Amino acid sequence: EGGGGKVYEGVRTASPCAVPLPTRAAIKIVRLPKRRRGRPPGEHRRERALLEREVLLMRALPTSPLLLTCHASFGSRFSLQLVLDLCEGGSLYAYLRSRGRLKESAVTSLAAQLAMALTLLHDTGIVHRDVKPENVLLANRSTLDIKLADFGLSCSIADIQEIDEIAGTTEYMAPEILTRRPQDERVDVWALGVAVY
Repeated sequence: EGGGGKVYEGVRTASPCAVPLPTRAAIKIVRLPKRRRGRPPGEHRRERALLEREVLLMRALPTSPLLLTCHASFGSRFSLQLVLDLCEGGSLYAYLRSRGRLKESAVTSLAAQLAMALTLLHDTGIVHRDVKPENVLLANRSTLDIKLADFGLSCSIADIQEIDEIAGTTEYMAPEILTRRPQDERVDVWALGVAVY
C-alpha cells in the first residue's frame, strides 16, 4: 500500500480470458479523487484526468521486460483497477534500504538495465520525469531484474518543451527543471546518474 493506492496479488482463474492476462499479476486499486470542501473547484477532475492519462500512456508503452506493463484497466466512479506485472522483489529503494551498499557489478547491471529502459521510453517519444529508486521495481526476490514504473509525471518529448512546471523528486531533478529552462529527455539521464551515484 502506498500513496498511489493498494496493490494485491491476483491469480487468473478463468481460461480462456477475453483479455490476454498473465496467470499471476499485481492488481492496483486507486481511489479516484472526489470533490472536497476547501479544494479548488475542478481539482478532482484534473487529478482524475492525470490518472487516466497515465493509464493510457502505460497501455501505449512497448512490451518490454524492463517496463512495467499495464495489461488491463477497469474503472468505476470511485476507483480505477489496473492489472500490472507482478514484481515480487518490491522497489529498488526498499531493496537498497534492507541490503545497504551493493557490489560494483550489481550497480553496473542495474544502471545498464535502467539506461536500456530509458532508451526504450525515449525511442517511443516519452520522458519519465521521475526516475528514482522508488520507481524502479524488482521483478523477483532472487535477481536484480528491474522494471521501470510510475509513469504519473511522464509526458511526450514533444510536450516537455512546453512544460514550465517543477515536477518530480527534488533530489533527482536536473538543473533545467529547477531553473525552469527548456527540458528534454536528458532530464531522465540526469536522474539516472543521481540514482546510480
